[in-house]
Amino acid sequence: MKTRDFIYLSKTTKIMKTGGTLNFLKRAGAILMLLAIFASSCNKYADDFKQLNTKLDALAAQVAGVTQLSTDMTALKATVASLATAVAGLPQTAAITALTTNLATANTNIALLQTSLTNLATAVGTKASTADVTKAVADVTANIKTELTNQLKTVNDNIAKAQAAIVASNDAQTIAENKAILDSNTAQSALLNSAIANIGTQITAFVNGTTVVDATLQASVDALTLLVKGQKSILDQLLANSNMYNGDVTVTSNVEADFYLKKLSQLGIVNGKVTISTTNITTAYLDSVNKITSKITAVIGSANYVLVTSKAATVVVDFSKLVNVAGNYTVTGVDISDDALTTVGGNVLLTYDGAYNAPNLTTVTGNLTLTMSPYVSGTVGTTSINLPNVVVAGSVFDGVGPAGVLNYPKALSIVMSGGVSSLTAPVATVITLGSTSFASGLMINAVKCATLSLAKATSAAGVVSITTLAGCTVDMSLLASAAGGLIFVGPTTLSFPVLASGALTADATTVTLPVHLCVIQPVLSKVTTLTLGLIDNPVSISLYPTLVTLDASGKNPALYTSMKAAITTSASGANAALTTVKIGTVSGSGFKSVNLQQNPVLVSVTTSGVINELTIDNNATLVGVSLGHGHDTTGPGSALIVTNNPKMTSLSSGVLDYPFIITVASNATLAALDLSSYKTYLYPATTAATTIKIGSNALTGTYVDAVAMTPTSPYSETVITSAALSTLKAYILAWPTTTTPTCTLSVDIDKVTQATVTKTLATWIAGDVNHTEANGSTAAYALGTGVGGINVKTAFKNVN
Repeated sequence: MKTRDFIYLSKTTKIMKTGGTLNFLKRAGAILMLLAIFASSCNKYADDFKQLNTKLDALAAQVAGVTQLSTDMTALKATVASLATAVAGLPQTAAITALTTNLATANTNIALLQTSLTNLATAVGTKASTADVTKAVADVTANIKTELTNQLKTVNDNIAKAQAAIVASNDAQTIAENKAILDSNTAQSALLNSAIANIGTQITAFVNGTTVVDATLQASVDALTLLVKGQKSILDQLLANSNMYNGDVTVTSNVEADFYLKKLSQLGIVNGKVTISTTNITTAYLDSVNKITSKITAVIGSANYVLVTSKAATVVVDFSKLVNVAGNYTVTGVDISDDALTTVGGNVLLTYDGAYNAPNLTTVTGNLTLTMSPYVSGTVGTTSINLPNVVVAGSVFDGVGPAGVLNYPKALSIVMSGGVSSLTAPVATVITLGSTSFASGLMINAVKCATLSLAKATSAAGVVSITTLAGCTVDMSLLASAAGGLIFVGPTTLSFPVLASGALTADATTVTLPVHLCVIQPVLSKVTTLTLGLIDNPVSISLYPTLVTLDASGKNPALYTSMKAAITTSASGANAALTTVKIGTVSGSGFKSVNLQQNPVLVSVTTSGVINELTIDNNATLVGVSLGHGHDTTGPGSALIVTNNPKMTSLSSGVLDYPFIITVASNATLAALDLSSYKTYLYPATTAATTIKIGSNALTGTYVDAVAMTPTSPYSETVITSAALSTLKAYILAWPTTTTPTCTLSVDIDKVTQATVTKTLATWIAGDVNHTEANGSTAAYALGTGVGGINVKTAFKNVN
């Protein structure tokens, strides 16, 4: 029995009631033709009651035919009822359930038609009024149209299901035969749909009193009759290809093998229990067993099952065409050929040595037990599991432990779907679990696993704890949340591309969390390279003493008041290995603050995105930084604090503006400073304040003292030349003359030369005694007291 036979029977049985009902509609053509004649007469002589009675008399002669039609429909109801009983014995798939519902609806509609036809016969027979006859006709036509539409839908639905089954078939001849039949049926259904629409329009026109051409209505009825015949013929073709064996199939001896060998033409779908045991069958008869089993495509009836018990043999029991088992499915002793199996309506129990392989099994309605076969003398144990597509409604067992707790000590590869809460596989190198979530958590202990795929998992409500090989590649590419937390021991590289929340504990050296909010900060004891994205919480990098490279991006909300992201290294020097820091790599990244302090081997800092407050302090080896970040325009402005970095030689403020803090101090080798990005002061209405402090660096300049006015020479102003201070001149001189916003200055340069003498800028200012004699207008050119260097804004007029 080939796979096609199961398709034929299931699809044909679904469609049979359509043919039966439409057979009734073929008979209904007669009454529709009578209605057409009646319609024409009523329209032509509507105002002539006498002539109408004449027409009614003529129609009354057909009452016997209407009554007979009603009687025929009673028989049709009985046929549909029998069909419904037969359908109940089929595998209860969604399609069969829908068919059962359609059959019940068909009987209801037939009952309505019977009532309407009886009313019509009574109305015509008693020469009732025109209104009564019109109502009776309307009832009949409405019911006929409804039934036609319903039956057409069922035909089309079943065609689609049959076509899907044919596509899945592996029998080329069956595909060709069934496709030709179904293509024809599809075309017929399209014509049938057109005919239903046409005849419905014509009948509606009659009921509404519109003139109807008898020939048009008659042609529609004739066309409908032909189409119904065509449908019936096609369905008969499908039915002719179907067969079923009713009863149990038991093959446990040579005699029984001979018995069922003679029934091969009946086998295919078995409506009974199937029991196969090769224990007492001789080698010569094993081929006969396979001839029997290879014909079976399905076992129907929820109480029926397949039980196969095999002994060690050179011939494997052949169930290669078995697709569906309505009840339990049990294979013990030796594996069989059953790769085509897709659906089991009960429990699955597999108990044999070697591999468990069911690549096409998709549905197990009961429990799934893959009995763990340990290695003992003469066996190999359970060597692998390959059930990649199965969805188990019940629980999964290994035959030893409780539900979901699996132990396969000799399996080299495990590929299966859900139902696993604990898996111990000490020698497995490949593990794939197809669960979409881990509500109860997951524990995997597979110390030699090189490839672990949990690629379908989207959430983990329970704790996920995984121990694998150091070089294991872990795929959790769809995991978005881990409410129960994740614990990894072994893998050196972990990447969670969509994980946004949940605790993570791992000893990996490379960890990538591109969208993790870090509300719960990861615990990473050995991390050297860390990528964090969409941070929405303060993150202390001091928790990662082994960290070498940090790449961090923060969530940037619409308002500064909602900004939470922050990065901090510890003043205790906890990040002894940190060399490279990248902040704001992801477009739109935003941080409220970044504080990089006391990192003894830090050599590179790169920024972008938004950082409202950046502090770079006490980093012994930091030579230069590349600042490309801006500030949040809804916040207090920008802050840049760069202090105590003895190897830093240059600094540029990048694109920063609207400063509320600029501090560049105590950087012993800082010889180049560019602050030209600052152009705009804070808004006075906010009573904002800006503080600028520059000093104790290696910045250079020159100084020329003011020269007092004499009777023969004018006053000569002080001249300060400084490349660093000149980049601030435009910003300072644009400051408003009002008291707000306030600006506190303490700007000093440590290597200012006059002639051959080098002093601090503060020292030169303090000694510039003639500066205050500016023609009696000292305020215009005041340099301040000299304490801290320049401390008044007007002094920048003297800077070049």
